[in-house]
Amino acid sequence: MEIPVAPDRWGGENWSPIGRGGEHWKDRRVLPGDQGFWERLTEGGQAWTSFWEWADSRRGGTEALLARLPENSIAYDIQHGLGVDAIRDIVQVLGGSEELEEIYDFDSAVFWDRVSDLHDCTLRAFRRTTSVDEWVYAASDEGDCWRFWPHRAPEDARWYVSPVPDGDDQFFASQDFRRGIVSVFMANFPSRRWLMCVFGEPLMMAFQAERPRAFTHPIDLRAGGR
Repeated sequence: MEIPVAPDRWGGENWSPIGRGGEHWKDRRVLPGDQGFWERLTEGGQAWTSFWEWADSRRGGTEALLARLPENSIAYDIQHGLGVDAIRDIVQVLGGSEELEEIYDFDSAVFWDRVSDLHDCTLRAFRRTTSVDEWVYAASDEGDCWRFWPHRAPEDARWYVSPVPDGDDQFFASQDFRRGIVSVFMANFPSRRWLMCVFGEPLMMAFQAERPRAFTHPIDLRAGGR
């Protein structure tokens, strides 16, 4: 299957709409044009440590997530919402070693259009729930963490962290950790799924004010994903 190229809005071959994928992102420093609204936190610093102490309580697989999910939260199967119909695994034997490859079935045009819409709605939801100079935490499961200023970011902002968990869990949280997003790649729920959990009443209401097109499949995590 031919992997689609991201729209020119994000730099052609740059996969920045979903995390930091692609050659452009191997240097993890914030690009000069993004430094007004993204700031990478120093590993081991106070803010970095505070965030990961909280985020680690949201990880640990499906059961841990279910046990710790806030009451005022809602989850969506955004794999289906983004138009990705199936994820299937194939094992290839290369030089005597086994390599797992994930194959995604989807319509490229529909997918990128809905990814763009999800990022736009997420940006505006954060703006509705923050003051002009307020920042939020943003982090990927690789251990990197940033401050992100929603009101400073342009509409076509580059996303160093994304609500789309394409292999790595992704996190956003307010400074008091009372509202945010936990997007996880569920390997066994009951099948492989991208889930986006929005928590905190203000942020939930902000998304309802401008509902992303990817929010087509709300699920009840406490009921096993039904």
